[in-house]
Amino acid sequence: MAYHNLGNTYLESQKLSEAIEAYKNALRNNPTDLETKYNLAWAQDKLKKQQEQEQKQNQENEDKEKDKKDQKQDQQQDQNKDQQKQEQDKKEQNQQQKQDQQNQQQQQEQNQISKEDAMRLLEALQNDEKKVQEKVQKQKVQVKRRTTEKDW
Repeated sequence: MAYHNLGNTYLESQKLSEAIEAYKNALRNNPTDLETKYNLAWAQDKLKKQQEQEQKQNQENEDKEKDKKDQKQDQQQDQNKDQQKQEQDKKEQNQQQKQDQQNQQQQQEQNQISKEDAMRLLEALQNDEKKVQEKVQKQKVQVKRRTTEKDW
């Protein structure tokens, strides 16, 4: 009876393996005790359920850790892809800028006038200016003369 009571005490304090051992000792002393057999079976069933639950929790924890690792790997892969894309974008921008610069240089070269052409244009402008100045001078010189008539 002492082992039976000891098993009940362990069972209440959730020490299932110790309760099972105590019930087994009680059954060794009194193999016909049905209450002890029932308590033993109940404790074993409860221990089995507890172990299964722990295994499920462990499995869930492992799955969660695996998911976390997978997520981290996915994030790292995404980051690597983003970095590669950014680098590629930068390269494309640099190439575009170089092309733009080359186009601008070509346009400037096309827009530039050779020295000879510039000199000709300047001479033509100077000649036009001289002609305009001469016209202005002629108009000044051709000021109408007053004819004074004596009106006395």
